[in-house]
Amino acid sequence: MLCWDLASLINQVFSRFFTQIRKTDCGFIYAMGQGGYIHYEVFKKRLNRRFGTVSYPTDKAFGIWAWTCMTLERAKDKLEEIRSVSKTNIAVKSVINFLLKINSLIISL
Repeated sequence: MLCWDLASLINQVFSRFFTQIRKTDCGFIYAMGQGGYIHYEVFKKRLNRRFGTVSYPTDKAFGIWAWTCMTLERAKDKLEEIRSVSKTNIAVKSVINFLLKINSLIISL
């Protein structure tokens, strides 16, 4: 009986759960719980071209393309930052491509 209680306690303390809270075209929010403590993990959507799947962050990704937030509100704000930066990057790439086309047309004249 004591072994079962200890095993149950260890399972409760060390078990983790991940629940997807939000998914957008550019990122995700997951609630992560461990031992009665919940925080939120926010990360950019990264496609693994080799396997054709989404890459989930490892420890090394946090602070670069994944973040831990203590509240859901902060996690939502961070996901919005990711979306905003993603839209800006797409717009900048479009302008650069347009300028490169103009440049090649000018050179060909």
